[in-house]
Amino acid sequence: MKIILLGIKNNGTLHIGHLLSIINPAIKFLKKNNKYILLILIADLHTITNFDKVTYNKDKNKKNIFKIISIILSLNIDRNKILFYRQSKIKNILNIFWFLNNLYKVNRLKLTHKYKSSSNINIGEFIYPILMTADIISLNTKYIFIGIDQKQHLEIANILIKKINIKLNNNYNFYIPKFFINKKYNKIIGINGKKMSKSYKNTITPFTFKIRIKKKILKIPTSNKSLQNINIKNNYLYILYKYLFKKNINIFLNKCKNIKYNFFKIKKIIYKKILKKYNNKRKKYFYYMNNIKILNNILLKNEIIVNKIINKNFNIIKNIFI
Repeated sequence: MKIILLGIKNNGTLHIGHLLSIINPAIKFLKKNNKYILLILIADLHTITNFDKVTYNKDKNKKNIFKIISIILSLNIDRNKILFYRQSKIKNILNIFWFLNNLYKVNRLKLTHKYKSSSNINIGEFIYPILMTADIISLNTKYIFIGIDQKQHLEIANILIKKINIKLNNNYNFYIPKFFINKKYNKIIGINGKKMSKSYKNTITPFTFKIRIKKKILKIPTSNKSLQNINIKNNYLYILYKYLFKKNINIFLNKCKNIKYNFFKIKKIIYKKILKKYNNKRKKYFYYMNNIKILNNILLKNEIIVNKIINKNFNIIKNIFI
């Protein structure tokens, strides 16, 4: 069994940036490769690195775990080829993390973008790449789907895994994981023009109540000029439509040229198309969210399986050190 890993922090729910850039590509890859299984890591320990921020909310983060699982289960994926697990429930991830800390120098970690961009980060943020490496090597991950901002962390992971393999002296070789970055959707733009991010609160998700989707779309900034007197391709409405409904983009452009349409009507069109596109998936999502017991059972059963995989790899790594 070869493993594809997808890690998701639970400091918010999944938005279209996640769906287009990492989740849909991972599911597509899984459908084409029968020998693989997809592991969804709920990175609740990584989420704790935001603990000193005013936005940190423990109760919301717990609820987000169920939202994430419900969304992914709604995406027409084979339940037999996917496992969900919470990082905090697998103790040997942290044990492997401790071993790995002794293989990397502080001066090297100071070269990371996160450290360079802000010296006011906590220890958890500073050693984030080492914990991410523990996530990867603990499963002997073959492929990992990441956003462009995680690329440097994967480079550190590869260095550390190579060091472990050298210490094992060819008695066992962990995979040097291949990472997939969706170049087409590596920087999904949010409603305020910045990268779509939970941190910026500029996200759009189809998996929430209709009124919330509508409010988000109606808040999208527009021009003081009429729709017909701007270059619509520079407007976020065009960008959003292209992300979600690329095949119909010419129909959208023709409507924007028609004087019968204004910004409000175009926003209503996008809102209705999102509801139509995700109609069945939204029904499944709300079904799971109304049946948390089902999700809890899935988690508990999946975590038993994941624990067995990780325990085996932990024992191999532990024998290097103690």
